[in-house]
Amino acid sequence: MDIFNRKEKKGLWAIYMTHAIDALAFSISSIFVPIFLLSSGETVRTVALYFIIHNIVLLFSAILSGMVSSKFGLKKCMMLRYPFLFAYLFMLTSWGSFGNIIWLAVFSGLAAGFFWIPLNIFFGRHAGIKGLGSAIAKLSVMPQLVGLGGPLLGGVLAVIFGFKSLFIITFVISIFSLLPLFLSPNLKDYFKFDPKKGLLFFLRSPKLLIADMVDNIGGEAEGIIWPIFVFLTVQSTISVGIVGTFIAIGSLLFTVLIGKATDKKSERSLIRLAVPLLILIWGIRVFIQVEGVMYLTTIAAGFVLTLFTVPYTRLLFAKAKRERNESFYVMKEVPTVLGRLVILALFFIFADNIAWLFPFAGLSYLYFLFL
Repeated sequence: MDIFNRKEKKGLWAIYMTHAIDALAFSISSIFVPIFLLSSGETVRTVALYFIIHNIVLLFSAILSGMVSSKFGLKKCMMLRYPFLFAYLFMLTSWGSFGNIIWLAVFSGLAAGFFWIPLNIFFGRHAGIKGLGSAIAKLSVMPQLVGLGGPLLGGVLAVIFGFKSLFIITFVISIFSLLPLFLSPNLKDYFKFDPKKGLLFFLRSPKLLIADMVDNIGGEAEGIIWPIFVFLTVQSTISVGIVGTFIAIGSLLFTVLIGKATDKKSERSLIRLAVPLLILIWGIRVFIQVEGVMYLTTIAAGFVLTLFTVPYTRLLFAKAKRERNESFYVMKEVPTVLGRLVILALFFIFADNIAWLFPFAGLSYLYFLFL
């Protein structure tokens, strides 16, 4: 029996393709932005400040995105991403002669908000509750598949042609990411933003409010702080590319299976299975100085984060669908950003001893044992 009707399938396919093309574009460059800044003479604290400002702007742009989508539609809102994305990538390619860390973070935060909020609303609207875990897995797998070698390729290109070549390639590819959405006649463009209703989702379930903060503490540590730690330890740009590729490999091999399992089993049971493994991985990382072991823990983290992230995302999205609360996708950025700011503030404080953050990142997952 089909999970989605024909129109829903076509709508979901357009969303999957948009996400995949965008992931291909940014798989080449995104992991290297902090490495580029460090290689250009910026300090670790300056890089931490960049991500702090980025996330603060992301929160405001998410709310603004909800307002714009409510007035003009989701697709037109997504179009607003491109002036900010162009400014962001242009500033990176002109670094040293034009731009500064504050404006770079502002443009990246605005570009992110105007893209991800409408995309998440589209996905939540067109994915059914039955098979939602599998749909989330597909949304994750397709970008991982097309961008699998992107970080490694980006590392090689950065060494041969310089970092700025990566940012040019990213912009050219990202232009095509909106085509599937705009060519699909099956996506409902209308959206009514109700901030109060979106916030009530979390206020009525305070455990989920804290859970989303904790989830983003671990996610930011894995996606931002860990690659920076590897670069500072190994002093190799290609090594960072290998880390990015290994994260994708670890999660790609596991995602579809976990998506199907999530539709059949309790989300909380899978989450609780992942928690001790995540704590173990972060505990091991405190003592790592060997490059090969860094890669092994990266692959392991890819597996285990999938075991955690897919059921957790299904838990949130299924609740939002049952409550018919699309404003949730906008206001979710409140706990998301708050969680990220906690770990990024600690990153700024402990910039000289990044490994001290690893126990905090791991132990924070203990909260999910009581969810």
